[in-house]
Formats: sequence, structure tokens, C-alpha cells
Amino acid sequence: MRGRRLARAAAWIAAATVASKILGFLRETSLAARFGATSATDAYLVAGTIPMLFFATVNAALTTVFI
Repeated sequence: MRGRRLARAAAWIAAATVASKILGFLRETSLAARFGATSATDAYLVAGTIPMLFFATVNAALTTVFI
């Protein structure tokens, strides 16, 4: 019973990860189609990278602590 719950939870996480990757790809594709490769697009992507880097660092630290 417990193993089945764990497998279901893992399947949900895997599905959410795949959905996130697909949605991210669609976001990047639509951004490139609409704005192309301009300096404004570069500034937008850099501005989005800074918080993502922070969250990735915090996530890695929390994962390490929990393991």
C-alpha cells in the first residue's frame, strides 16, 4: 500500500516536470516568434535568469539539507 502511494506521488512529480518543460518551451518559442533576437529580449531573459538562479540555489541547498 505504501509503495503504491509513493509510486503515484512520483508519477505526479514526473508528470508535473514534463508539463513544466513543455510549457517553458512554448514560452520561449512564443517569445522568439513575437520579439525575435533584440536587445530588449536579451534584457528580459537576463532579468528572468537572476531570480531563477537564486531559486535554483535555494532549491539545491534545501535538497542537500533534506537528504
